[in-house]
Amino acid sequence: MAKPETTETPLRYTADQLREIIRAGMSVSEARMLLDDGFAPDMVLELAKEQAAQKQNEIAAANLARATETATAVERATNPSNKNHPGKSAMSYVEGDVARPRPRIEYNLFWNGYPQHKFQEELSWMELELFTGKRTEPDGMTTRLHRGLVPGVYDCLEKDGRTGHKVSVKALKDANDRIERVDVTFAVMRERKDAIPPLFVWLYQMVHADTMTPRESWMKAMLDYVHLTFQDEEAKREPVGV
Repeated sequence: MAKPETTETPLRYTADQLREIIRAGMSVSEARMLLDDGFAPDMVLELAKEQAAQKQNEIAAANLARATETATAVERATNPSNKNHPGKSAMSYVEGDVARPRPRIEYNLFWNGYPQHKFQEELSWMELELFTGKRTEPDGMTTRLHRGLVPGVYDCLEKDGRTGHKVSVKALKDANDRIERVDVTFAVMRERKDAIPPLFVWLYQMVHADTMTPRESWMKAMLDYVHLTFQDEEAKREPVGV
C-alpha cells in the first residue's frame, strides 16, 4: 500500500538570513517565531537592529529591577506573614494588579466581531491603556487620561511592514454622550488572515496615527510586542509560588 503523501510548509527564509538576524542581536527563538509567523526577513533584521540598540538603554533599568527583586525577596524571607499574591504577570504593570490595577474597558468592545470586553484578562496593560485612553498611576489609585483609540478610518500595515490595510473604528454613544459600544472592523479573506499582525500592533498604529508615520508606529509596536511576548514566556516558566 502506498504511503500517503505529506506536505510541509516551505520556509520563507534562508539559513543565511536567519544567521544575519541572530548576528544583529535577536535571539534564535525570537527570530524563528517572527519568521515562521510570516514576517519578512528584512523586516525582522531591521527589528533585530532596533532591538539591539534598545537593549543598551535598558541595562541600567534591568539592574535596578534586579536590585528591587532582591530587596523584595529579603523582605519576604524576614516577613513571611504577608501571603497576599500581588497579581504580577507579564500582562500587569510591574507593581502587579493588586497594587496597581490595569485600566478596565467599561463599554462593549468588538474587535472584528470578537467581544474583547468580555475577555479583558487577555489584554496587557499597554493594550488596555490604548483602548481606554486611561493610565493607572503607580500609587494604584490615581487615573490619568492620555492618548487612546478614537473613531476613524486608519491605514495600518500588515506583517510585512509594507502592505497597507484599512481599519475602521466606530463608536456608539448614549444620550449622555458616554460610549456604549465600539466596533473595530477590517476586511480579510481567509487565505490572507496570516498576514494580519497581532492586535497590539494595529491598535498602537491607530492610536499614534497623527504623530507617527505607519512605518514608524509599526516598528515601535513590533519592538514592544516582541518584548511583551517573551516577558510572558519567562513568567510562565517561573516556579509556582515565586
